[in-house]
Amino acid sequence: VGVFLTSATCSNGNAPAAIARLRAESSVTEIQLDPSNSFFRRLQHKKAVSEGFFSFSTGEGSSRSVVVTREKPAHEDGE
Repeated sequence: VGVFLTSATCSNGNAPAAIARLRAESSVTEIQLDPSNSFFRRLQHKKAVSEGFFSFSTGEGSSRSVVVTREKPAHEDGE
C-alpha cells in the first residue's frame, strides 16, 4: 500500500518531503512522487539513497515517476 504525496515542493523536487514523511510515519512504507523528467528523477533517486532509503522508477513517458521506499524493491538487483 503506497501513499501518494503530490503537493510538496522543494529545491530537489519533492523527495525531501517524502523522506521526512517516511521518517515520521512508520505505517507508511512507500511514497510515489509526482511524475518528472529524467534529470529530476535522478536527483530524487540520489536524495533517497543519501538519506538511507531505496527508490525505483515506475510508469512510462511523461507519467514516469520515482517511488521512495523503506525496503529494497524485490526486482532491484544492483545498488
